[in-house]
Amino acid sequence: MCHGTAYGGPVVSVPTGADAVATRATEPAADGTKRRQVALGAVALAGVWLAVFGTGVVASLRMLAGAASPPAPTGWGDRVAALEWDVVAVGVVLVVVVRWLPRHAPDLARRMQLGRRLTRRVPGGLAGAAAVYVAVAVVSSWAGTALVAGLHLPGRAYPQLGGGTAGLLTTGAASLAAGWTEEVVLVALAAAVVQHACAPRSRWAVPATLALVVALRWLVHCYYGWTSLFVLVWAPGAYAVYRWAGSVWPLIAGHWAFDGLAAVQQAYPALTRAVEEARWVIAAAGVAVVLLSRRGTAAAFRPDSLRFRPISDPTGRKARRQ
Repeated sequence: MCHGTAYGGPVVSVPTGADAVATRATEPAADGTKRRQVALGAVALAGVWLAVFGTGVVASLRMLAGAASPPAPTGWGDRVAALEWDVVAVGVVLVVVVRWLPRHAPDLARRMQLGRRLTRRVPGGLAGAAAVYVAVAVVSSWAGTALVAGLHLPGRAYPQLGGGTAGLLTTGAASLAAGWTEEVVLVALAAAVVQHACAPRSRWAVPATLALVVALRWLVHCYYGWTSLFVLVWAPGAYAVYRWAGSVWPLIAGHWAFDGLAAVQQAYPALTRAVEEARWVIAAAGVAVVLLSRRGTAAAFRPDSLRFRPISDPTGRKARRQ
């Protein structure tokens, strides 16, 4: 029921009678639904992360402990075998995150922002937002390399899948799988679980999300040794682009572009200089996109930008109509 003042004051929606009873009755149900979805999201995050990245993380930690790096594949049989797990990883993410989770945790799935439509006007659309992600990747990679070189710290190189056309095809296929699985799981799903668990406008939502995405991505890339410190820039930057654009697809497309150029560089070392120049050109375009964007970047990180009305709350739509 709506009530107002006799002098034309503001009209305030105040549930009374049966409406108030219904509202109080649905609050515990809504809380229970939220807790259930958070639990399902956490289980999905842990399960998918272990299934997709667990074996690689264990091997990387063993390398950090002093074990030798695995030999690079030489024949087509070895290369195809190395890519089989990438196909399985993509399938796991598709089945669990894209198909199963939206059915059983629809509110949390909406937070993952898996749609290709951006929530803000970005010059160049998806391509422009992807260029912003490439800028983050280029700057973080440069910072990690410069840090290791400046402090004379030991680093490790990425195990290549071979040179020439065969290496380009296999490394490119691995990059496609990495761009999809890493950004969906390490950013979209991880951020959705933390933010759905936090109270609305919680000041801890963003710091907790940043801590989680940095930890998960570092474990996946710790085989680089000290060079993996670039994750301290890359992971927060990727999350910033995700929040700024309002979609995970700029991250996926940017990851594909960055790793695709890396595949070209590994397959054809003579093109190293051209690849480096192409990376910095795309990064400069990404900086220009941010500067030309209509909304300020900081606006995406205000606590009130985390406001979210669950679709499973039976009182949400009715309250809005009143």
